[in-house]
Amino acid sequence: MVRIEIIVKAIVTAVLALIWLKNKPSRKTTSMVILGLKGSGKTTMWKLLKGKHLSKGHSEPSSREKIESFEVKGTDGRKVSISATYDIGGGDDYVAQYNSLIEKHTMIYFLVDLTKLESQKAEINARLEKIVTIFNEKGIKNECGFKIVATHLDETLYTKQVAKNRVYEALSEGYRKFDIIALNLFDEYAFLDIKNEIVNAGINI
Repeated sequence: MVRIEIIVKAIVTAVLALIWLKNKPSRKTTSMVILGLKGSGKTTMWKLLKGKHLSKGHSEPSSREKIESFEVKGTDGRKVSISATYDIGGGDDYVAQYNSLIEKHTMIYFLVDLTKLESQKAEINARLEKIVTIFNEKGIKNECGFKIVATHLDETLYTKQVAKNRVYEALSEGYRKFDIIALNLFDEYAFLDIKNEIVNAGINI
């Protein structure tokens, strides 16, 4: 009985933490971070946001690299400036750095590899728990944005909707209110949706 109460309390806490989360950047957004496990595409996403053209099969594991301020250009030609931040690795030893990266008005893109969803399910939920804990401890749950990006769609037979459903099924109940998009990072047109939502916020972050 005690264990059930603990589980229910954890679910309720997680749901309440997500109620006020935005699912894309807003005019109040001042910083952006890309998080996720190893091989999920974090470094690739940073490079694509910078406008670099990468070939299929490109892989460049990261450790901790300074991301200097740069501009993101939308399909309509408008640009916004992304503030300097860090691209960190996906290993467990980098999770402690989440605390310094997530501040008030931060937009977080959390990447999950669809091809490793089942094997990494426990780790994914543990990372989400860490992020929600930071929101709660800093009192910033209604001041941040969060979106899950399901990558490597091209390496599965899933449609985008099926891929999103698979991610929802892998998440603990308390985290199923997170907004999810599924894409192939090397599909330039699909990735434009992310670029445009950043630019359409109309702010420098």
